[in-house]
Amino acid sequence: MKMGIVYYRNDGKSEVYYEGCVIATRERNFHDDSDFYAIVYDAEKDAIDSFVYDSTRWGGSGDAIVDATPEILEKAKMAWIRDQIKSGALKRRLELEAAYPSIGKTVKVVRGRTDKGFVGEIFWMREYVGHGYKKYIRVGIRDEGGNVVWGYHRNVDVINPEQVSDEIVVDYINLMAEKGAYKNPNMMSNVLKGRALNCPVITG
Repeated sequence: MKMGIVYYRNDGKSEVYYEGCVIATRERNFHDDSDFYAIVYDAEKDAIDSFVYDSTRWGGSGDAIVDATPEILEKAKMAWIRDQIKSGALKRRLELEAAYPSIGKTVKVVRGRTDKGFVGEIFWMREYVGHGYKKYIRVGIRDEGGNVVWGYHRNVDVINPEQVSDEIVVDYINLMAEKGAYKNPNMMSNVLKGRALNCPVITG
């Protein structure tokens, strides 16, 4: 039985790719079609890559079998960790999270027509839908003297946001690797897009 990624040709012969290096198989869904792809370890690049082996757009021409050995899985995980650290994307994500006003953080009103300069802790937040279905967030802020102001989330900044050290980033990436993120691109993608954290999407 052939392992890895197999392409079946019209002449009855087949071609095999990434034998012994298929880490996982995934499906990417579109409006009308789906692509079937494999997460593979590319030994020449010492990196993880993806390979589309079949699609409903062109109809059954390939197959993939997860066949990576424990040794290959370990190499793939280490390569993924290295590349995630090098990209710096997670650190930017965590820094954005640290600077995102949320309940329990100390903020200062720096924009808007009223209460500028007021400093206090956010104790309440709620999202609303306004005209044109535009979403906005209101916050309640209380200072040390018990005074409370209400305003728009967009008008406040976090004071002295928590610093994100390289050690924190490395620990987070290692934790995600142990959970299998190197086999599933959606896990890190969801974090970087804010679906796993309560703050805006990173672009660029």
